[in-house]
Amino acid sequence: AARGGPAAAAAAAAAPRRGLGWWLPPPVRRALGPELLRALTEGEAVREVVTCHAGGSSALLVLTERRLLWLLDDFVLGRVRTLPLAAVERVERPRPRPWRRGMTLRVRGGGVGVTFAGLTADTAERLAGAIAPPS
Repeated sequence: AARGGPAAAAAAAAAPRRGLGWWLPPPVRRALGPELLRALTEGEAVREVVTCHAGGSSALLVLTERRLLWLLDDFVLGRVRTLPLAAVERVERPRPRPWRRGMTLRVRGGGVGVTFAGLTADTAERLAGAIAPPS
């Protein structure tokens, strides 16, 4: 029997079942996929979802109201990484190299440094403005 007896079991069975990321719009849920949805906390607002490259791997970068999350496509374990926005110490946008396509964004904080490459200029600018620590 369930905790709380038959009445609690009946109430739990009658309650609507919420899926992963139930609070997000369906297109955002589809873009994130189950691994990133599981990494979010309930109610965490997603501001931006971007494809890029991180650490030599294809990645999906997610900016939420409180942190950066990225899913490394070709990793088997530890695919989802995270960095709280409060821990961000520095954001850099190096000048583009002629042989590279797209812009690069370097983020440092919490003892972690990560480079996101292959971004459009507009996306790099938006992300840098959103995650840069206050001056």
